[in-house]
Amino acid sequence: MKIKNIIITLLLIIITGVSGFFIGRETVKTNNEEKKKEEIKEEKKEPEKNDNQKDLINHKFTRTYNINHIAYSNDFDYLYITIREFQGEEIETVKVSRELFEDAKEKDNYEITFKIKSNDIEDNIKSIFKNSEVISAKKTDKTGLEQISDSIE
Repeated sequence: MKIKNIIITLLLIIITGVSGFFIGRETVKTNNEEKKKEEIKEEKKEPEKNDNQKDLINHKFTRTYNINHIAYSNDFDYLYITIREFQGEEIETVKVSRELFEDAKEKDNYEITFKIKSNDIEDNIKSIFKNSEVISAKKTDKTGLEQISDSIE
């Protein structure tokens, strides 16, 4: 009878320990899932605008760039173009749709029209291409101060 009580007590301790282990794992798993959900919500959340910040999304503007170099992408639908703005020191290589730049030639100037996708846009080539969509590109013979350089605002 005494051995039977000891065996029952040991089994209860083992069962309690095992169930506690699994409950603890589920709690940790649930907490991790909740953290991931919160992180995803934070990423999707648009940055808060202060009262002075304009909503620029869908605003269109045009800039003129000189294409210094064209390189083909491994993805047939895209090209890499190295561009520079008139009197600008900034030179960047950006990935663009081959469809829009199909007839582009090095050393020519192109008027590129953009539609802003994010209010995080800054007035530099990298940010413009990252935070807006190229909606058109056409060759231009305009030179110097004749070239279009619209404000992004």
